[in-house]
Amino acid sequence: MNYPIITLSNGLRVGNFSSPHSFTFTDGSILPACDDDQALIGTLITHEVHSSSIDPRTKKNKLFNDINISFELSDHVIGLIDIWDVKYERDEVDVVIVPLPVMQALYSKYSLKDIKDSPFRTIRVADRLTKTIHIDKFCL
Repeated sequence: MNYPIITLSNGLRVGNFSSPHSFTFTDGSILPACDDDQALIGTLITHEVHSSSIDPRTKKNKLFNDINISFELSDHVIGLIDIWDVKYERDEVDVVIVPLPVMQALYSKYSLKDIKDSPFRTIRVADRLTKTIHIDKFCL
């Protein structure tokens, strides 16, 4: 597996946790995609609660189901977290970009202090059209 890490123009070292696509930053740096195996290992356990409901306009069942979705860290994802934690402790990376569902699952397992003390963050988009990412702003 590859564990992509780049150094941004401000000196920040950023890693890609499991995304199968690259990230482009406002300074022009590009964080490469993870390989397919790592992207699949980064898959969370998904819990879905389905409900159908009545369309108030027609009084008939809607043509779609509403889903309440939640995510849980799988053993494989916990293994990836451990690998990135070691890299962080060895001072090899400063920030590790995780998908928002991973961040939400982290919040269900760890305290805010633990998360703040970790390298795990989500992106903060700088420009929606070009899809560039801030080099100095990341979300908890």
